[in-house]
Amino acid sequence: MLFDRQGRCLKTNRTGIYIMGHSATEMGGKTLNEIFKAEFSSVIQPAVEKVLSGERSYFDAVQTVPGQPAIVWNAVLNPYYDQDGNISGFVGIFSDITARASAEEALRDSEEKYRILFESASDAIFVIDAEGPYAGSIVSANNAAARMHGYELEELQRMRIADLDTPEFSRQAVERIGQILSGNHLSFEVEHIRRNGSSFPVEVTAGPITIKGHRYILAFDRDITDRKHALEALSMS
Repeated sequence: MLFDRQGRCLKTNRTGIYIMGHSATEMGGKTLNEIFKAEFSSVIQPAVEKVLSGERSYFDAVQTVPGQPAIVWNAVLNPYYDQDGNISGFVGIFSDITARASAEEALRDSEEKYRILFESASDAIFVIDAEGPYAGSIVSANNAAARMHGYELEELQRMRIADLDTPEFSRQAVERIGQILSGNHLSFEVEHIRRNGSSFPVEVTAGPITIKGHRYILAFDRDITDRKHALEALSMS
């Protein structure tokens, strides 16, 4: 969707008209605060201010359409420039993350002791969507995963697990997900890429889990750089 500097919708594609539950005429002039539930104005307004200053911004919000289930959207806002290079508004790209949000809620509802183990583990832990259109998306990750890869947790949870693989191993991600969905628990080595572009070896142990009838992958990642260096030193001695 294209918005002007006042946050009013100027145009949208057909998908936007359909999923927002309004006609093209109704969408014209609507603001983000009118599209989403009122309680999300506290996250929407800062995101709009940020994009109008020239930075990409994000927010998650819930939208309700009469007669339909509530939808959780992830919004990415990018500045829109006129021919003179001035910011004349912004473009909003919206993704339906309802399934991901449901999984995160289920994780929050889990027993506190498991949450403590999840957050305090020294190994990186990922919960990865394993079926449907978001297969391969990172649903949740712990602090160790963020530190290991140089990302903020919020950034990791907007990525796919293949985004962390080097190109060689990324091509194998779909096959690995298929093997795990067949009931296999896998242990394998891959090369991951940090946010700064450097790569490092990772030992992965992964298996299937089911949360509220939906299948996910629980993966434990360990940085084995030191182990590799030790083995190289031994081979040279």
